[in-house]
Amino acid sequence: MIDAHSARVRWIVASLALLAFVRVAFFALSFPFFGHMDEISHVDLVYRHAAGNPPSADDDAYVAETIEMFTFYSSAEWIDLHGAEPPPLPAQFDLPDEMRRAALEQKLAEFGGKPNHEALEAPPYYAVAGQWLNLARWLGLGKLDQLYFVRLLGAFMLAGGVVFAHLFARRLVPDRSLLWLGLPTLVAVFPQDVFYFINNDVPSILFFSAALWLAVRMRDRVSGIVESLVLGILVGLMFIAKAPNMTLMFAVLAIVGRPWQLDRKRVSAILGFFVPTATWHVWLFRTSGHLTPSFHKCEVLGITPKHSIAAWFDHPIYTWDGFRWFWGRLIDHFWRGEIEWHGKVMSIGWIDTLLAWSTPILCGVAILATLRRRRDRLPDGTVLGTCIAILVGFAIMVLISVAFDFGPNMYPSREEPYLVTGRVHNGMIVLIGLLYLDGLDRVTRRFGRIAPWVALAALAVTLLAYEVIVTIPVVRSPHNFWHLDV
Repeated sequence: MIDAHSARVRWIVASLALLAFVRVAFFALSFPFFGHMDEISHVDLVYRHAAGNPPSADDDAYVAETIEMFTFYSSAEWIDLHGAEPPPLPAQFDLPDEMRRAALEQKLAEFGGKPNHEALEAPPYYAVAGQWLNLARWLGLGKLDQLYFVRLLGAFMLAGGVVFAHLFARRLVPDRSLLWLGLPTLVAVFPQDVFYFINNDVPSILFFSAALWLAVRMRDRVSGIVESLVLGILVGLMFIAKAPNMTLMFAVLAIVGRPWQLDRKRVSAILGFFVPTATWHVWLFRTSGHLTPSFHKCEVLGITPKHSIAAWFDHPIYTWDGFRWFWGRLIDHFWRGEIEWHGKVMSIGWIDTLLAWSTPILCGVAILATLRRRRDRLPDGTVLGTCIAILVGFAIMVLISVAFDFGPNMYPSREEPYLVTGRVHNGMIVLIGLLYLDGLDRVTRRFGRIAPWVALAALAVTLLAYEVIVTIPVVRSPHNFWHLDV
């Protein structure tokens, strides 16, 4: 068995963190602006927080700087160009200052006052990204390079997630080196494209893995008051960032165990949880009259709740074809994201199918080993917490899909009324990945001691190659960091 505390292991984990950083940084610089997943809306909030001017319900319009960047630097390569070459960016034209001002004034008149539907999202990510933007300005970077600099936050956060994923698994199963080396490997090559863009889902893996590590330390009674407080704060920050992140809360409760037995550490964690959540919800209620930002978002986008429970059951998800479509898209978007390039999904069909089938099968093998009380099974609390988190996360996506009329929106739409944004659950890769690797170990170990390691290496190489192959056209874009000279 490999010594979990050896210098060699530390070098391996550091190398995996470096791989994650380099991989995400390279692809973040390869995509032109502005990506899917409403990147322009998130950029707007970064600009606001950088200026110390966070939005409110009465001040939710896009700022002039956002409109300027969208006017001059937005690439057309995201849509289907039917084989044509992408037109140059407006910023690439050698326009007189008068014409540039006229073009900007036209856009300001067109978009001025348009509300940002993400305006009331919780501020932690945007506050950090705003200061990161100010650092880029202090370094003298140009306007477009400043935004690429902000994108690099995703590389730092995923690298941190790799380290904490290792610490979590090592603390949880110290006698199973395949898991505490395999989990950071899986996180390092996780082909979820949300990390390449400016988006408030970016910190999820870092916060999830750090919180889970602290939860195991609390379970083992080796954490202190401060660590318990930090655990509560991390769970609270995730909770206010996105409702689906409540899955972390259930996982932590199951891992720590016996939540009804209060001591100083547990009370500290509870207080830590309520510091960000209570502060945020009180501020939100005072400024908007609602306890969540969803009301503002729905109002701006024209999304309305269905007015009867009976209407919830008038939905294609209850048919086999509808459920299969929902599940397939959700698991695809969880593993690889939802980016389209030239109007086409960036994917390789057989790999998507492999992940869609292997995920429930291998996780099921791990769960079955726990139910059968196998000697080397994962801890019961971790498996229970993961199962609860998966069910809660899945239920949230189903509930939103069936409970709302999505109006004129393109996604979700009345024609395809499914919320399949798997990236909002990207932090769950730490828990799902643990079960996945445990199942992989159990299925392959019968072929020899080295077989699980070969399977892990094959999985990592496949995911890494998958990402490289589908992103080659993006790297060649004339409008990305590598090629654009403006």
